[in-house]
Amino acid sequence: MMSLTLLADLSDISRHSRGYGSTNFVLILAGFIAIVVIVGLIITLLEKIRSSAPSEDSQTNASLLHSLAHDLGLTVGELAFIEQLALQDQLPAAELLFVDPSLWSSSIEPDAEKSEIARSAMSKVFGSEIMQDTLAQESQTVTTG
Repeated sequence: MMSLTLLADLSDISRHSRGYGSTNFVLILAGFIAIVVIVGLIITLLEKIRSSAPSEDSQTNASLLHSLAHDLGLTVGELAFIEQLALQDQLPAAELLFVDPSLWSSSIEPDAEKSEIARSAMSKVFGSEIMQDTLAQESQTVTTG
């Protein structure tokens, strides 16, 4: 019986020697670990967001002219014709030909092949109605002028 009492006392001493003061240490350590984990998760999340965002380089690699040509279904020959027309008319940018149909007036030439390419490209860029209106205005200007 005495040995049981002695063991109970030793157990009680052992519990006090570990101390309940260590509970504060454990709470502080757990809080620190939680903060480190949260900061790690935030950094990982920010890296994923940054890497998934489209890079500006990939957007600028394709020029506006080529993007427009692709979206409108222009052929390589029509695109080359538009670039040539912009150079011939000394336009600051070939993309201007996609905005103003009157800039195409010099493209209607007696050369049947170039004229056909010009009409096809104009039709794709502006639609057939605007193209016909522009050509009608050009022919009226030529006949009255």
